[in-house]
Amino acid sequence: MSEAPELFDLYDAAGHTLGRAKARDDVHRDGDWHRSAHIWISTSDGSLLFQRRAPDKDTWPARLDASVGGHYRAGEGLPGVVREAHEELGIDVDLDELVPLGVRRVVSLEPGVIDREIQDIYLLRRDLPLTAYQPDPNEIDGLALLDAGEAARLHAGTIEQAAAEVLPRGATTTETRFITPADLIPGRGDYLAALARAVGDVLASRTPQPLQITENHEGAAAL
Repeated sequence: MSEAPELFDLYDAAGHTLGRAKARDDVHRDGDWHRSAHIWISTSDGSLLFQRRAPDKDTWPARLDASVGGHYRAGEGLPGVVREAHEELGIDVDLDELVPLGVRRVVSLEPGVIDREIQDIYLLRRDLPLTAYQPDPNEIDGLALLDAGEAARLHAGTIEQAAAEVLPRGATTTETRFITPADLIPGRGDYLAALARAVGDVLASRTPQPLQITENHEGAAAL
């Protein structure tokens, strides 16, 4: 017997629910708006935790991505974000730990796929050593801690490389590697710049300005 399809709730472009759900493959075929989330883990020294996508991913293989990311299943809200954190990194998260940063709307076009996502962005403060995480080896090829400002400058092209603490897949100790723009997912310059500002605000005990970011990508999905 085949598995039941994964269902997504449908929304309009403004983020209002349409009160119905649809199979994931059909959503991406028809270009329906649906919801997803990114959790960015930040440290007290202003670094962001990136996951390196597995090399066999069909979109952006081996590139650095958000600490945690994924779609909401039908009927899920914030508990779905917590589920993703546990599944991807093996950490438990309380809902009140999540700092909402705003919304990112992403339209990605590739052959046979129209992906329209309303993405909720959250920040999570954690000062854990990389070896304390338990990344899912089927999804994640490693972890990297990179200064948020340097990540934004890499995207902007104002620096050519930045040192990061890296935990490769299967490793028990970390190492230092130099990250270049080629390691990052392209087209996210405004996004990472806004994240860097939000990290600075949180470290300064200020309320971050809400993110309102719209991105359009052709040829590859954003997640």
